[in-house]
Amino acid sequence: MGRESLPALTRLPWEIARSYYRRILPEKDCPKHGYRLYDRPLLASYSRSGTNWLRFMIEDISGLPTPGKACLHAQHDGNFVIDRAHKAYACMPRHPKVILVLRDYRECLLRHHRPLWLRNPMVNEFLVDRSEEQPPCWYIRNIEAFDEYPREKLLLFYENLVLEPESMIPRLSEFLGLSPERTAAFIDHLDAKAAQSVGIYASSGRLSVTGASRDLRHHAHEHLSAAQQLEFDTFYRERYPELFEKYLKRYALSVA
Repeated sequence: MGRESLPALTRLPWEIARSYYRRILPEKDCPKHGYRLYDRPLLASYSRSGTNWLRFMIEDISGLPTPGKACLHAQHDGNFVIDRAHKAYACMPRHPKVILVLRDYRECLLRHHRPLWLRNPMVNEFLVDRSEEQPPCWYIRNIEAFDEYPREKLLLFYENLVLEPESMIPRLSEFLGLSPERTAAFIDHLDAKAAQSVGIYASSGRLSVTGASRDLRHHAHEHLSAAQQLEFDTFYRERYPELFEKYLKRYALSVA
């Protein structure tokens, strides 16, 4: 059985899938596969979905680190708030609760795979391509696994985190059991916190993480024709109709 056939296991009874995942998960700790912190909540996301902004929020409010490249806090003691993974569907069964962060599929996939798109700008071929280390199919696989996950879970949308952080941050903090007082203090100084986050993560210094003026479809506008943008919608709507209706309909330019 190949590695990319694993998503089919999410359709098995939960305990059977969980037992199998325990045997096949990779030993390497990394943001793609996770850090094997199976007693912590899992932050599941495809790359370029706003994970760094979320990590900054969590670390600032909790006073504790998150796994990966150091953010606000040193990681020497391993006392992490969460685990996180981009190939989250492969480790999700092992975690006690899950946060899934979604961003417009056109935006995160085009931003992460721009060379792949420029080599072959055919929507269907691009979305089923498996030549990359983090193939585009992981985007929908994470949604499939999250939809079937039977325990406590939280769905967040990148666009809401950018445009409505004051209402989204308390939901995140409550889910993780973080201090309401520290959460309120973070929101009271939101602009300063956003600027601090940019200073840590954005090498160009030009990334904006909050504000209604941000173009949330910049990459789609820059790299796709109107017809190609609609092809993305058609791909997900026709192949995954139930998941599209439940999770992705907000991103459709037109709804059939």
